[in-house]
Amino acid sequence: TKFDSIERETALILQNIIAETINRLNNLAKAESTNQINAAKMQANIELERERTNLIRKKAHNAKLESQSTGESAGSKMLRAAQTFIGGLNQSVPDLDQRVDLYQLQESLKSRNIDTGNLASGSAQLFLAPKDLNLKLNMGSGPEL
Repeated sequence: TKFDSIERETALILQNIIAETINRLNNLAKAESTNQINAAKMQANIELERERTNLIRKKAHNAKLESQSTGESAGSKMLRAAQTFIGGLNQSVPDLDQRVDLYQLQESLKSRNIDTGNLASGSAQLFLAPKDLNLKLNMGSGPEL
């Protein structure tokens, strides 16, 4: 079908209406394309964040497993050391409680030696109260402090 306008002015108005309609359709198509692109970007970002979350969870799980393995290894070493120490005293100290007490004393002294070495190697200051030293002062005729 073909439509020819009789008046030139009417033809111009119709051309303007057609051009405006085409522009609107083009703008709608462009907006729809932009919305689809933005939706695809958003979906990609959501998937990326999911993957990052999974990675963080896996790293945390691996760190936990590594720490657990390290702890078990250290615990096994400590157990073997305790068994060797306590078992080695079987003949010289027959009482198990005394052997355990000796082991605890040895570990306490090791710990104190490490603390002392750390204090000596740095610029830390150590403050002790008389009760920490098991210090008794005798002040003449008064009670012992």
